[in-house]
Amino acid sequence: LVDDVDLAARKVLEEAGEVAFAAKDLLAGGDSSRVVEEAADVVYHLLALLAAVDIDPSDVGLELRRRHTPQRG
Repeated sequence: LVDDVDLAARKVLEEAGEVAFAAKDLLAGGDSSRVVEEAADVVYHLLALLAAVDIDPSDVGLELRRRHTPQRG
């Protein structure tokens, strides 16, 4: 996956759809373990995609902290 940006990107999209459907199924009486499994797949493939485009995952963490830090002004 790290050597194929296109494949990694497609897998992120595929797995994101699967976790969304698993969450909807959970509300209809499905199993929460499926949501956890699909969410893990999304995270794995997202990390592979970030590696494929040479972005450090800690940069994503910094961006999330920036978004949730109260702005002074």
